[in-house]
Amino acid sequence: MTLPRSPIQPARRGRRQPVRPVAALAAVVLLGLSACGGNAAEPGAAAGHTRTVSHAMGETDVPADPQRVVVLDTVLLDASVALDVVPVGAALVEGTEGLPAYLGPDVAEVQSVGNIMEPSLESIGALEPDLILSAKSRHEDLYDELSGIAPTVFVEAPGGDWRGSVGIVGEALGQTDRARTVLEEYDERAGALRTEVEPQSLTAQVIRPRDGGAIRLYGPGTFTGDVLTDAGLTIPEQEWEDNGILEVSTEFSGELAADVVFVSGGEAEPELPAWVRESLDAGGSRIIEVDHASWIAGVGPLGAEVILEELAGHLAG
Repeated sequence: MTLPRSPIQPARRGRRQPVRPVAALAAVVLLGLSACGGNAAEPGAAAGHTRTVSHAMGETDVPADPQRVVVLDTVLLDASVALDVVPVGAALVEGTEGLPAYLGPDVAEVQSVGNIMEPSLESIGALEPDLILSAKSRHEDLYDELSGIAPTVFVEAPGGDWRGSVGIVGEALGQTDRARTVLEEYDERAGALRTEVEPQSLTAQVIRPRDGGAIRLYGPGTFTGDVLTDAGLTIPEQEWEDNGILEVSTEFSGELAADVVFVSGGEAEPELPAWVRESLDAGGSRIIEVDHASWIAGVGPLGAEVILEELAGHLAG
């Protein structure tokens, strides 16, 4: 299967790097010079100007061209980097010690502000941000405190309407046109893959092993499931929970097998339980291990690009 490569790439030269306080003036000059590289803010952005952004918690006046951004969830990190804005600080996925490798070297100097479940307000404040991005489903209780540090914009939830979240991030960063382009590029890439996959009528299952021998299934309403269905795969019907996920154990009486089963793997992930593997083998499933950081936690345009790229390779021929 030969598919056109998308122009979205995890590591793109010319991205704005985290701005140090001592270099703030120089950064303003450089940003002006970098307009030809696609990193310019929306027309009308100027020092001291603000824009009003509507988001999950109401409306917030944000800098027209924010320079020191802190992000507290995965879709916000992925989307910011995809929009050529590298945050100065980010909350890490719990149990990890750094940012996902799929984001490339651009994020090497991003400072940790704790983990997503328990971000450090002190660390956030120490970075002197001019914009904070987070999710209502994660940090609604911290909104007032975060707003006391810097203008704060919340998306509703990290995994559900990830495209909508990218749009809000683009608006907050003054990159609405770029956000629209990034999503269009994703749609084109998914569409190209779908023309190859749909005629095969392939079914797919996404499984994440959990402690204690349980597993988690990801439905069409999740980020991962959404990308797979956009690519032309069909996820077997289940009684999905409100978040599009289903937690099951050995008592599960539904169907686990599918033509292709993607299993979340990595150092922090448990092994696939024996009862699940037996069920998949009996159903003739092809089992493929995938990286949790990009396939499950990498909510956003760059994570989606990784999934599509790997799908093209796995399903070729």
